[in-house]
Amino acid sequence: MTAPVLGHILPVFYCFQGGKGIAVTFGCLLGLLPAIKPVAIFAAFFLLFSLCLQITPHYYRTLVTYFCTLAALYLTSGATAVCVGFLLITGLVFGRLLTSQEEKEKMNVKVKLLWRR
Repeated sequence: MTAPVLGHILPVFYCFQGGKGIAVTFGCLLGLLPAIKPVAIFAAFFLLFSLCLQITPHYYRTLVTYFCTLAALYLTSGATAVCVGFLLITGLVFGRLLTSQEEKEKMNVKVKLLWRR
């Protein structure tokens, strides 16, 4: 489960300058089908922090989403392998985000209701 994320974050052919691993994480979790719970939890937290509790910039949204998904998987899932795999993915993504050269702005959280603009 972690190999595609590692390959995306640190690609050998691009001098180890890769992406953040979010899309690949969705792909890895979709590879667990018919077990839909891990990808559903990850998608639910990503949508929650994107639409209802807007966390900006994306850097913090990603950190909070991965952390909350990891906690929810450990609390609700009985599959130890999935929890350990997602723990490793979370560690890779956290390491990538913390060592990135991006300017890290101050975290801003806005509570927005979907039916109000």
